Amino acid sequence: MVGTIDYQLSDSLSLKSITAYRHARGTSVVDIDGSPLDEIKERFTNRHNQFTQEVRLNGKVGTFADFTVGGFYYKADDLIDDRIQIPIFFYDFETQDPVKTRSIAGFAHLELHPTEKLNIIGGLRYTDDRKSYRFSRLNYDGSPIGTIFPLGPFGPPLNFLQIGLDGLSSTFKGNRWDYRIGANYHWTDSLMTYAQVSTGFKGGGVNPQPFTAAQAQPFGPEKLTTWEGGFKSEFLDRAVRLNGALFYNEYKDIQRKLFSCADGPCSRTVNAGDGHSYGAELEAYLRPAPGLTIDGS
Repeated sequence: MVGTIDYQLSDSLSLKSITAYRHARGTSVVDIDGSPLDEIKERFTNRHNQFTQEVRLNGKVGTFADFTVGGFYYKADDLIDDRIQIPIFFYDFETQDPVKTRSIAGFAHLELHPTEKLNIIGGLRYTDDRKSYRFSRLNYDGSPIGTIFPLGPFGPPLNFLQIGLDGLSSTFKGNRWDYRIGANYHWTDSLMTYAQVSTGFKGGGVNPQPFTAAQAQPFGPEKLTTWEGGFKSEFLDRAVRLNGALFYNEYKDIQRKLFSCADGPCSRTVNAGDGHSYGAELEAYLRPAPGLTIDGS
């Protein structure tokens, strides 16, 4: 459900409110071993409820500036109801993990027009995140793990790895400032060049699949700074369009999953390291005759 309010405060000032609620529920089953044998199965049932509220104030100062300021609120409650079955290792348990997420952000965007051809762009955003995960681990019959002791062909059941997780909680908290600075210049009505630098991030969280209590740890956000410059052009009465760009991306604290930990098997998300990528893009659109278009990139 979405509700929107648009209110024109004056000729140069408007207010917009967007309120939304979403509910989702789904179940899926995966036969992981990929063979005719009934060896490794997982059943996932997820329930999700979220509420969001965004408020934006848009305005302009004559022909010199356009601006937007606003705030965003996000709240979600999830329930991760799974059953993991690996009969050959007597690894068979259920989860009932409630997850609570809250994010609050404030942002501002400003675009200046010092001349008819030059535009200067700036943006700033503050984000405050909180994610809480409480673990529930029970035998398939609802009893606490540790009360059933069958021995498999390879020793004690792997369910023992889950001992200590039931009732355990872990929380991620973090806040961050992000920005964007850029400019573009219209050399002619058909040619514009631009350059910008901006930052962003992929939010941190809590390892949702710990094998042991020691692996129920939070991980930090993955951060990105990107530089980009290029041009956009149209020629021959818009029969030819040609756009090009160069970019460089610098990543910090990249999120990756470990499949082997010091205390044994794991499926833990960690901030593994840093990296970068760079490249170039070129795209063209041609309309050589009415009814015929050719495009490539």
